[in-house]
Amino acid sequence: METIDFQNSFLYKILGLYPKKSSAIDDMGGVLSLSKDAIYRRLRGDSVLTPTEMARLAVRYNISLDDLVHQSENRVFFDFNAFNRKIDNVEDYIDDLLLGLKRLTSLPKIHLYYPTCEIPIFYYCYFPELFFFKLYVWGRTLWQMEYLMKVPFCASHFSFFVREKSLATINEYMKIPSTELWSLNIFDNTLNQVEYHAESGYFARIEDALELCDMLKRIAKHMESMAERGEKVDLEGNKIGASFTLFQNEMIYTNNMVLVKSENYRAVHSSFCNPNFITSADSKLFEYTEKWFKSIIAKSTPIGSMDEMNRSKFFSKIIQKIDRAKMRIESFSQDSI
Repeated sequence: METIDFQNSFLYKILGLYPKKSSAIDDMGGVLSLSKDAIYRRLRGDSVLTPTEMARLAVRYNISLDDLVHQSENRVFFDFNAFNRKIDNVEDYIDDLLLGLKRLTSLPKIHLYYPTCEIPIFYYCYFPELFFFKLYVWGRTLWQMEYLMKVPFCASHFSFFVREKSLATINEYMKIPSTELWSLNIFDNTLNQVEYHAESGYFARIEDALELCDMLKRIAKHMESMAERGEKVDLEGNKIGASFTLFQNEMIYTNNMVLVKSENYRAVHSSFCNPNFITSADSKLFEYTEKWFKSIIAKSTPIGSMDEMNRSKFFSKIIQKIDRAKMRIESFSQDSI
């Protein structure tokens, strides 16, 4: 690849991360300590980026130069978030989650395509206690946080700031239009976690486990309401403005995956060593995954605003699952008497 062609590809990849070209120019100038005119000269190809300048920009914008150099059809480059930052406390995780969402909401004409085997983590944030439980499970099992390994689950272990950030997270996600693909197993992982921790004595009170089940039921009913309306709303039913389209598929098992599509940015995010994920902005991978998603949707059952019977059956079965799990947890309490 010619030097100027390579430079253009690199710089326009950066421009695609901004809704306005002027904002990108200002930020690149700050990174390189150059004037606007100097940045424009590089964009026009009148000046060539030095290796040091290109390295600084690649690090600042997390762009793989390998991805631009290598053009093999069978090679795809990924970023892995676990390499970027070690999770030392639960606030590290939620800070990264919230920052990522804010970057997405700034993109023009953003839409998420979300096939998943588990309810998207953002929806747990409707109820901070439920989100706290997921953080507690990950903190004990994956992040090996000693202060969580030594105590049973209790919402009071998490700070006011974590609560506020969890609510901010769901507020950001509600701004993004999404098309989501679920199955009847969507709540199973979390229900199994609640049930296991209840049976193993990892709740300060068995009532806390039952309350989590009630919160999951409220989320299910709220998601049914959103599917019926075809738009994202808060728990009080106030319209957020983003569209929400939901499909059901029981034939194809998928991990948690998100296709991010906007006017100037496209990427695939896929869970890897959950709750971590890998990310690629490779155009070939995105186009392949988008085609795969469309083929699955074409064979899936719509459970949106025009599909009352399918929608009602789907959510009724999920609520029955939650009720059965709650009955089993109640039996643990009776057995201990």
